[in-house]
Amino acid sequence: PHTTPFGSATVLTANDDTVVLGDGGELVAGIFTTLNDGDSLTGGAGHDILALFGGGHFHLDTLADFIDFEEVQLTSSSEPAELFLRDGVDLTVVGSGNSFKRFWLGTGNEMITGGSGLDEFRFSDPADIAGDVLNGGSGNNDRLIVELPSATVFDLRTGLSLTSIE
Repeated sequence: PHTTPFGSATVLTANDDTVVLGDGGELVAGIFTTLNDGDSLTGGAGHDILALFGGGHFHLDTLADFIDFEEVQLTSSSEPAELFLRDGVDLTVVGSGNSFKRFWLGTGNEMITGGSGLDEFRFSDPADIAGDVLNGGSGNNDRLIVELPSATVFDLRTGLSLTSIE
């Protein structure tokens, strides 16, 4: 079973979880096998954090609900991790650990800081980068990958902040 270093965290299960947090700012923790499409996660009035551990594919984009969370922490030191962000959700994402991390951008305003390993930021629609702040963290060779249809024109200098992306 998965344990979390946060003693008072709500820990996700392999089943469909319904989590509704209070107003104090709380933590929900999970691994890729416990974050699934049937999960409904609703934060409260405080600063709520979803802490994800280990490698795997983490899909916020396909959860039943993902509402009122302010931050996602993605920690992986030995296995690659991939985080698919949800459209329309403003979110701070903090990566840590020295493994490869891939962040699929959504249409919300996202502030993402990578970890000490190789970090990759991907998008397939210019709307995905509007208002985003992307920081590759302390690792080397971090990159921004653009997957757009040919002849698509957009300006990376408008509405996007890039730091430490080599």
